Amino acid sequence: MRQPSKKCFPFMGPTTIILAALFIIACGEDEGGLMPTGPIAGMTGAGTTGDGGGTGMMNGMGGTTTPGGGMTTGGGTTPGDGMGGMTTVVPPMDDAGRCFEACLNLLTCDTRGIEECGAAAIAAFASSCQSACLNNAAAINSATATGCGGEPAVLSALGLICQDDTACAEAACPAGDLCQAGQCTPFSCALDSFETEGNDAQDRATPLTFESQSLTQLTLCGEDRDWFSIEIPAGASLRVDLGFQDTQADIDLKAYKEDGAFLASSVTTTDNERLTFVPMDSDRRIWLEIYGFAGASAPGGEQALLSAQYNLYLSTNLPVSICQVTSQCTGDDVCRRELGVCAPPPPCLSDDECGFNDLCDIPSGRCIECYTNENCTNMNAPICNTASNECVSCLANTDCMDMEEPLCQVDLGQCVECLSDTDCIDGICDDGGRCLPNACQDPQEPNDDLMSATVLSFNGGIAEVSSYACSNDDYYVFNAGGGENLLIQTLFSHEMGDIEMEVIDPNGMSARRATSTDNEIIAFPNAVAGQYQIRIYPYQNAINAYTLRIEQNAAGELCNANAQCMSERCDTTVTATCLPDGYCETNRDCGLDEPICDQSTERCKTCTLDPFEPNEDANSAIPVESVNGTLNTCGGPDYFLVQASAGQSIEVAISFLHMTGDLDLKLLNTAMEQVASSTGTADTETITYVAEVGGAYLIHVYGFRDVYNEYTLNVSVR
Repeated sequence: MRQPSKKCFPFMGPTTIILAALFIIACGEDEGGLMPTGPIAGMTGAGTTGDGGGTGMMNGMGGTTTPGGGMTTGGGTTPGDGMGGMTTVVPPMDDAGRCFEACLNLLTCDTRGIEECGAAAIAAFASSCQSACLNNAAAINSATATGCGGEPAVLSALGLICQDDTACAEAACPAGDLCQAGQCTPFSCALDSFETEGNDAQDRATPLTFESQSLTQLTLCGEDRDWFSIEIPAGASLRVDLGFQDTQADIDLKAYKEDGAFLASSVTTTDNERLTFVPMDSDRRIWLEIYGFAGASAPGGEQALLSAQYNLYLSTNLPVSICQVTSQCTGDDVCRRELGVCAPPPPCLSDDECGFNDLCDIPSGRCIECYTNENCTNMNAPICNTASNECVSCLANTDCMDMEEPLCQVDLGQCVECLSDTDCIDGICDDGGRCLPNACQDPQEPNDDLMSATVLSFNGGIAEVSSYACSNDDYYVFNAGGGENLLIQTLFSHEMGDIEMEVIDPNGMSARRATSTDNEIIAFPNAVAGQYQIRIYPYQNAINAYTLRIEQNAAGELCNANAQCMSERCDTTVTATCLPDGYCETNRDCGLDEPICDQSTERCKTCTLDPFEPNEDANSAIPVESVNGTLNTCGGPDYFLVQASAGQSIEVAISFLHMTGDLDLKLLNTAMEQVASSTGTADTETITYVAEVGGAYLIHVYGFRDVYNEYTLNVSVR
């Protein structure tokens, strides 16, 4: 393994201010940019809320969560319930506090040493530092005194055992095995000590004391989920690290309130998960659920794996600025994601150490974006603000050429629609420089978070409310008694602005619809009892009116996916019901035996061969000179024969109605090798090819995924 060259500053005295603690040792590598990427850096989830042009039910894998009880998470969350952004916790700077600070500082120098210890040691590092410093601060201070290069001594003092990656690596072990002490070890699951009291549900959760601690060699066996609870005192912070080898099993972590309301989750597809709880004004108890994830295709979405081992680490009152992203840090600090703390960026010595297209300002050791406009290559930010060395959209109104955004918001360097209410014909100017129409102040506002959510009630089995999506989220809640056929619809015109919907059921499971069509719809057949949370949110800050409608006892066989239907067809965009056997909307819904969708009956029917069949293979190809009129793909693909001399241009075109079924086109030479193709998604496919050798060429017309369609063929040789 390459030994990185380090650039380190010596330790300062014990009176160092905590906010600057991680500048005590600021180290970097010759390569890799500003932020080292160790395994912990991969804890940020990939959940999106974009306009994907399709539909999908979320199972928590993406890492996107609901606003929670004042926390940040490894899976990506939205702060809520009193979360005040990045928070600095400053405990008394006794020997243990200085020891823990130095321990974390040392890791900022070079994460290579801790990486070699494997997944569990990475997750354990913070809590191990804290425990060791409380028990023997002198030993850790002595181990850290050498500065950079002292990682082995620190790891030894902490009692962390590194795997020998020359003997085995996690990825090299068979599925289900553990990499332990340099050996791939078959894992036989046995219930851990907490299972004697059955901690497999929230009401039987194992209570944990609020202190730094390590719970090792815990297991998930069979259909098992482990629950723990911990009370966080007022003004205190807590970091929970779940350590495991993802190659053995993917384990996820969720947090809940006492009433079962979902707080947040860390649900990545890498080693380890992390939840960080920042201080709040009052005591609160949180419940942690740990479970194995079997994949989205598994029945029910989430289910426990048969065999897995994990460690649980609690770190309390971290004496640093905790973070998940750089926006939670102050000043010029960046979020060192492998640590989850804010720290000054390592100083740069060359442009290579800065990000893509960034420059290194040698005198300050700071990575910057630009010196002049020539350094700004992004069309959306073509101007260099020389005061901050950042590329921006504008410095004055004259830089804003878009009539819809004609004003420059100088402090942000971006073109906006308005700077004050007087710039808006209707409504007010929001903080983002957009004119919000007066209609945005609908009767449900403010309902921008769960604390202010609109409570819905049913009248005759229907709950319905009209509102406006205006750049922010709208929240609604309602209660179900259990067993209902719930149908939840957000009705709107997509052309006026796209709106998405997410629903979280009483079990904390998230279902989301994000299509690029009118309306969003989610069904809950045989609904579970409890409170349902609905989030309506605009895509890309759209402003649009919508109606939220909930049917308590909807008719039909409700579904969200084909797998829930006996007929294997679910209408996910209009009715959220299972479609009857043989139902079709286009030829794409039909099979080979009955390939045509009869629009009058919405049922599939048989087709009639065109006059030039059979020509479904090269041996039965029809000379193009004898072909005319309307053709079709009944019976399968069609082959046609065309003659050309060397140097002649062969031009082939087919015309059809793409919405009925997609057809594609290929040209083959005498050796049956493809020399040209056209596989677009329009109403025509065309090929122009200059023959390299003279002879016969084959035109191959076929339906994408064997779909049926009618077409006309035009061929010319010049």
